[in-house]
Amino acid sequence: MKILTILFLISSFLSAQNHRVTIKALCSNLNESDTIFIAGGNEQFGNWDPGKTPLEKKNDSLWTKTFSFPENEIIEFKFTKGSWDKEALTDGKTVPQNYTLKVEKDTVFETRINYWRGETPVEGGFEGQITGTVKYFRNFSYDGILPRDVEVWLPPDYDVYTDKRFPVLYMHDGQNLFDPKTSFTGIDWQIDETADSLIRREKINSLIIVGINNTSDRSVEYAPTKKGKTYMDFIVNKLKPFIDSTFRTKPEREFTATGGSSMGGLISFMLAWMRDDVFSKAICMSPAFVYDSTDFVSFVESYRGKKKEIEIYIDNGGVELENILQRGVDKMLSALKEKDFLLGKDLFYFKDSLATHNEAAWAKRIEKPLLIFYGVKRYDIPGIAKKPINYDALYFRNRLLIGVMAVQSYSGGSALYFGYNYRSSFIFNNDININPGLFFQVGVDILGTEGAGFLYGALAGPEVRIGRNIYVDFHGILKILGTFGSDVVFLYGYGANFGFVTAAGESSNFEFGLGYHALDGFSYFNLEIGFSF
Repeated sequence: MKILTILFLISSFLSAQNHRVTIKALCSNLNESDTIFIAGGNEQFGNWDPGKTPLEKKNDSLWTKTFSFPENEIIEFKFTKGSWDKEALTDGKTVPQNYTLKVEKDTVFETRINYWRGETPVEGGFEGQITGTVKYFRNFSYDGILPRDVEVWLPPDYDVYTDKRFPVLYMHDGQNLFDPKTSFTGIDWQIDETADSLIRREKINSLIIVGINNTSDRSVEYAPTKKGKTYMDFIVNKLKPFIDSTFRTKPEREFTATGGSSMGGLISFMLAWMRDDVFSKAICMSPAFVYDSTDFVSFVESYRGKKKEIEIYIDNGGVELENILQRGVDKMLSALKEKDFLLGKDLFYFKDSLATHNEAAWAKRIEKPLLIFYGVKRYDIPGIAKKPINYDALYFRNRLLIGVMAVQSYSGGSALYFGYNYRSSFIFNNDININPGLFFQVGVDILGTEGAGFLYGALAGPEVRIGRNIYVDFHGILKILGTFGSDVVFLYGYGANFGFVTAAGESSNFEFGLGYHALDGFSYFNLEIGFSF
């Protein structure tokens, strides 16, 4: 029995064997006061803190250090002089992608560094630019965490509609969002270009994006730690009130979202989950739900309260570190489904199997959650008002319909008709489930029965939209009734319509309507179907 126990222990030890990884950086152009640091995605490499893990100087040109990692672990890292604006460049004078190494045996990694960011003009790597208006606020402080800068991106119509208010998306790792020159990889998320383009093409509703810069405490501020709680308190208690008082925001929770990647994806989920009184949506890109000693899935699994009324977007790549994070993503998706979240309704997931773990990959995917959380439905798209008239939005559409009317009086019977009308809707509030407004409609119906004729008409009155697809209206009517070759009759009255609209294509909609119209001596029910654009 003792022999078996010893063999089992030896087997367990071998299966969990660690390997030595020796890092060597060769550089001959350093000043006497310079230090070379390694920064990477694990605790030994400082969790991407650029000035936390120094290498040891062996001579004037060699810096080295030996680490121990479990077999098959994938490690990513870069080199700096203590900050990201002093990062090592490639021989092509570009900002490099992360170095990646899979630990399979004792390994020596050696690289030569000839150029440093901040000392050598960067020849490549910077993609994008700052698009639109960005406001800067320096050194936001809060007890218990380090001060940080905050950038606020304003949508292109912010200064056009001076009475309009906007939803807000709070993003982490703010220095990586808008400006490639402040991004630590030299490539930013390009979320300013993406959001600006989607808004101008009327694909999404306008929003304000707040970028919250990280600090050297990023790894503990973006995790379920004491500083993580303090960071969340900072956003809720200080930053959000400041943003709401400084800009024209919609401060309610249904208009407040958060987002980020990696550890930033984790803290985004934590904010929505733990402060759902403030946040209703979270964008979690390549999230570190389970990584090193962090496991927030267990926290979600242990939750026994009522279902969280939040929406979660999760995505991930499939290369290197993304593969390591996939286990946590899968566990979180399973846990959320157990908590009655439904894919496609309040839980959204996307995987790009070819994507790596960096800003360039997130830049390519950021359009997806913006469309999901802020997308304008197709039947809304044609009608963004060019100037405000003291309401949130003006929608209009051309409608081609085939219908049947059941006539109650006047000539009796029923009539088949083909109609065209133009309808404008003035919506007072376009962001809640029940949206009151006003509408105006003009058009003509060609009657297709014996004694064929026409009905010109104009309708106007209050309209209530229920969600994105249903509307009910009550209206006054002016109709001109005529048959071909006869005099016309002017009719006045009132009526009501119930309608359903849904997207039928890139720029068209399917419509269904049921209505009742009471006129002077002439009333009818009508049922109609058709398309609008």
